[in-house]
Amino acid sequence: MKNLIIVLLTLISSISLSAQRFSVSGTVQDTIGNELVAATVILMDTDSILIDYTLSDNKGYFIFKSLEAGKYLIKISYLSFYPVTLFIDLVDNNENVGIISMEEISTQLMEVVIKEAKAPLKLRGDTVEYDISQFRVPEGATLEALLRRLPGMEVSQDGSVLADGKNVTQLTVEGKTFFSEDPKFAIKNLPAEGVSKIQVFDKKDEEALLTGIAQNTEEKAMNIELKEGFKKGGFGKITAGGGIESRGELKGNYNKFDKKYQFSVVGVGNNTGRNGLSWDDYQDFMGSNTWGLFGDYEYGFGTGGGYGISITGSSGLENKIQDAFFSGDRGGFPTHINGGLNYNYDHKNTKLSSRYFFQRMGNEKETFTDSRNFLPNSFLENNRFESEDRLSGNHRAEFVVEQKVDSLFTIKVTADVALVGTEIDQFGHSNVLKNGLFVSNNSSFNNDSDLTGRLFSSSILARKQFKKRGRGLGANLTFLQTNVQENQIVFSDNFFFSDAGDVNQELLLRQWNDDMFNKKVISGNVMASEPLSKRIFFKTFYNLNIRQEEGLRMVEDQNSDGNLILDEFLSRNYDNQIMNQRLGTSLTYTHKGFNLTLGGAYQAFSLQGDYSAPNPSLFSGTVDNRFSSFIPYAEMRYPFSRNTYFNTTYTIDVREPGIEQLLPVIDFRNPLFIREGNPDLLPALSHRVSLFFNHSWPASGMRFSINTWYNYQENQIISEQFVDENQVTLSRPVNYTGGRNFSLYSSLTIPIKRNKLTMRFHGRYFGSRSFAFVNDVLNRTLTSGPGGTVGIDYTPSQNTTLFVSTNLAYTSTTYDINSGQDQNIIRNVHAFDFNTKILNGLYINSSLRYSIFSNQRFGINQHIPIANISIYKQILSGNKGEIRLSLYDAFNKNIMINQNTSATSVFDSRTFSLARYAMLSFSYNIRGMKAGVNQNIY
Repeated sequence: MKNLIIVLLTLISSISLSAQRFSVSGTVQDTIGNELVAATVILMDTDSILIDYTLSDNKGYFIFKSLEAGKYLIKISYLSFYPVTLFIDLVDNNENVGIISMEEISTQLMEVVIKEAKAPLKLRGDTVEYDISQFRVPEGATLEALLRRLPGMEVSQDGSVLADGKNVTQLTVEGKTFFSEDPKFAIKNLPAEGVSKIQVFDKKDEEALLTGIAQNTEEKAMNIELKEGFKKGGFGKITAGGGIESRGELKGNYNKFDKKYQFSVVGVGNNTGRNGLSWDDYQDFMGSNTWGLFGDYEYGFGTGGGYGISITGSSGLENKIQDAFFSGDRGGFPTHINGGLNYNYDHKNTKLSSRYFFQRMGNEKETFTDSRNFLPNSFLENNRFESEDRLSGNHRAEFVVEQKVDSLFTIKVTADVALVGTEIDQFGHSNVLKNGLFVSNNSSFNNDSDLTGRLFSSSILARKQFKKRGRGLGANLTFLQTNVQENQIVFSDNFFFSDAGDVNQELLLRQWNDDMFNKKVISGNVMASEPLSKRIFFKTFYNLNIRQEEGLRMVEDQNSDGNLILDEFLSRNYDNQIMNQRLGTSLTYTHKGFNLTLGGAYQAFSLQGDYSAPNPSLFSGTVDNRFSSFIPYAEMRYPFSRNTYFNTTYTIDVREPGIEQLLPVIDFRNPLFIREGNPDLLPALSHRVSLFFNHSWPASGMRFSINTWYNYQENQIISEQFVDENQVTLSRPVNYTGGRNFSLYSSLTIPIKRNKLTMRFHGRYFGSRSFAFVNDVLNRTLTSGPGGTVGIDYTPSQNTTLFVSTNLAYTSTTYDINSGQDQNIIRNVHAFDFNTKILNGLYINSSLRYSIFSNQRFGINQHIPIANISIYKQILSGNKGEIRLSLYDAFNKNIMINQNTSATSVFDSRTFSLARYAMLSFSYNIRGMKAGVNQNIY
């Protein structure tokens, strides 16, 4: 890590000192000597390529720093004034151009001058507005390619967007939500030719909207304005393809916009595993932020609920509903049928947004897993094979309406509904060896699961602002209800061996589990904000969360006669209530972008409940835990300049245990690893310190950022395990203090030639100390590792792009109780993407991912090259058609590998997946595809 930091600092220093730097400054006035405040001042090279921009201050003064010697253009614009362009020749001194007088435009000439004097961007407060007509992109390019051309914007290969070094986490089209706020879907699917303007500004959370006080945030929001031609009529694309190995796909989207309405529809069907609605493939359909249940409605310290109160608990029942959407799609041979509708209405003071998603997913896969669980002075090696066939059908609908009663009073109502159903068939076998030599036990299993669930949530929010800046009153109420029913059949044959290799015990499990879970959550939040002066603001807030949970688990065993008998010792019913309250205040000092917030809150938990066997005389008990804590909060945000941003925070996150962790219910579904809850658990506290710094050099296009955080765990919920003489593990959660985590991430972007050749460096380091009890012996596990990425983006012309990168991740894990099992895991991925026009109208896209997995302890040294290539050509009138021939996994090497470590174990898994196949596809674009390089085709 030390070497990584030295390398980064050396790179920055060498680049910064490689050439002498100068500045250009001046003062903007009107013809009678009045200073023009907030005039837009743009610095360009002689080819009119944008280098930097700024606003004149309250004295009309502006300055550009750190410029190399050379020739520049400065363009100054101000509403209702003639724009001014200056030629600057920097030789060996700083340049002060003195007073620049701007002449007011007559009304008759206003329209003519505006049309003839377009600037590439405008500045209005914290908003940067790009005029897209001033930026060239290849014909047929997506919004993603356009963003790569804009100064201050960065787009990673997975579609993540940075603006001035800050993550863009919200994107709207014409001010309306486009399926989700996450930018990934929009930038991959919207055509660049339809974009008129792009506006980028600081993202506001609920508290900022309420108080009207702008705060420097680490997140940006983006709005896309369309050309008039794209606001009338529709645009979209449909693709159909078929290939060898019985592979096929059909997908399409259609969009229609006008000033009031927005309508979009998307559909995907394939058996290739590409472009589905899984968590890994969401960029082709929706964003990862779509599924938030409560939004940023929890007031407190201006973090949008980031103070750490857990609404759903660490193992909330609605996680089963989300798992039905996102699980089971990694590796294997998946099939998808997915679709969605998006409708928005925005007129005058009423905004309505609605979405519907449908997903039907199947997946067949086989996984081999080698794992080791560590005991004092020994270890258990488990070699497991599992075959799984999963089928799920899921629906989700979302509805939001926002009504402005007047300019200062807003009411917002939301409603979400989800229906899920999942069927899983599993069978397989496992062998457990003590110290990797002697067979301890083996088992075979055949399990079936059938889950159905419903989720409903709704909220109402009232936001009242006052004419006095900073005075506001907000309140909201949220209701959530989930109902889950899961029926499981658990069959397994388990044999336990003596040291001599003889069977000394056998367990034949024939079990039926019927589980029903019901949850209701009511969450209410109130906040008042009052300005104590022009720079100091006082806030007080109250959060209430009441969670009512009830459940019933009925376990039946099959006897030797084939009859089912209720197992009253494993069956349980429970009824619990968890109340979470928090009352807090904070003071915020703000001046010229500097924000300092100090606050504190008192938080109280009450966890009460009853549980019993079907016959209470056999087993019954209560949970009655109460816990309170004081939560301090301190935050400082300061933009040293428009290009330099700093933020540091300290707080305590409080997480109450989930109900499944609290209930002393025995989970016997895996007879070799039995789980049980603990009613004496306390909430876990995490002391967290974080720091973020970002600086960019607009003149050179270079950017550097560093993000680090440290957590210290108090009453952390860890695992306590007891392993008997048959190597059967009983696990229960307990509290322990002393865990900690540290993470450091840094990045450096160096444009070698603007808009053509860019190098990117990313460095990271993480470390953690975790604990677990094994047979009453405390095991301390230390995990750490450096990593990093070096990448090159090369775009020599509009028709050729090249992306090359190498990523190295190293993880070292040591165990107190068995140091002989210390692990070193290495994952190295080399990536190569090349896209170009090879003949008139003929294009080629290719990619190579060469992955190396290494773990000497397991004897693993796996090399996996995945190569894809595609040749395509536009056809039909107006290039509305495209025909594409693609080859996927040319070397036939696709396999999913997963390696990981925990406090008591390490494991490595390999899942066979869809490998080499070829496909011929045809696409039709309503408005015409035009020719161009498309980077993301896979």
